[in-house]
Amino acid sequence: MMTTLSQMHVQHEKTLSGTAIHGLQALPFVRHVMLLPTAHLPAGVQVWQLMLARDAAASLVTEQQYQQLLTLLAVDERARCKRYHRLADRIRYAVMRAALRHLIAHHLQQPAHCIQLGLSAFGKPCLRAPAAPLQFNLSHSQQLGLIALSAQRPVGIDIEALASTQQQRALLSVFSPREQAYCLQHPHATDWTQIWTGKEAVLKALGTGLTAELTTLSVLPMATHLEVSLAETKTMQIQAWPLAVAYGYQAALALL
Repeated sequence: MMTTLSQMHVQHEKTLSGTAIHGLQALPFVRHVMLLPTAHLPAGVQVWQLMLARDAAASLVTEQQYQQLLTLLAVDERARCKRYHRLADRIRYAVMRAALRHLIAHHLQQPAHCIQLGLSAFGKPCLRAPAAPLQFNLSHSQQLGLIALSAQRPVGIDIEALASTQQQRALLSVFSPREQAYCLQHPHATDWTQIWTGKEAVLKALGTGLTAELTTLSVLPMATHLEVSLAETKTMQIQAWPLAVAYGYQAALALL
C-alpha cells in the first residue's frame, strides 16, 4: 500500500514530537512530558505539559544542580530568575524557560543558542531572533507547567491548581457580574478556577497582562469553549478553550 503525502506528514510530525519530548525529558527536574490533544483547537497550535519532579520544591536541591540549570538560560533570564525569593520558584522559572527555548528551537529547526527571547512592554515573552511568525506563551502552577506554540496567532495560556474556598472568595472581587452569577449556580472549585484561567489566558493573548480591568471582562464556560465578552455586552474578537490537564488543575488557552 502506498503512503500518502498526508500520512507522511503525520508521521513526520510524530517523529518531531518524539524528538522534542526526548529533549525536554533530558532537562533537570522534568519528570514527565506530554503533548496535549488539540483536535478542538485551530490548526497550528501545540500545547506541551511538563510535570516537574518533587525534588524541584524540596530542600534536596543542591547549589550545584541549581547552577547547572542556570547555564541553560540567557543572561537576562538568569537575572530575572534570581529575583524569586524561594528556590522552588527559581527552579520552576528556569526549567520552564529552558523548555520554552528548546521547543522554539526545535520548531524552527535552529540551535537553541540562536533563540533570543525578550519581553513586551507588558511583560509577555516574545521572540526577538530569528525572525519568525511563531507566537508562544507559558504558565506554571506548583508542579505542572504548560507551553503553547501558535504558528501565527497571538496566544495566551494559563494553568492553576484548583482554588481553595478562601481563594474562591477572593476571586469574586475580580469576577464580572455575569461570572459571579455563573458561580452562584456552579459553586464547584473547578468552575471558578476555569473562569480564572480563562481570564488570564485572554489577557495574556491580548498582551496586557493583569493590568486590564478584570471586572469588565467575562469568560464563561460553554459546552466546547469559553465565551469571552467585554463590558457585559460586547463580544470580543478572541477565542478561548478549556484544556484537559492533570487532575487537580484547570487550564485555558486563548487566541486572537
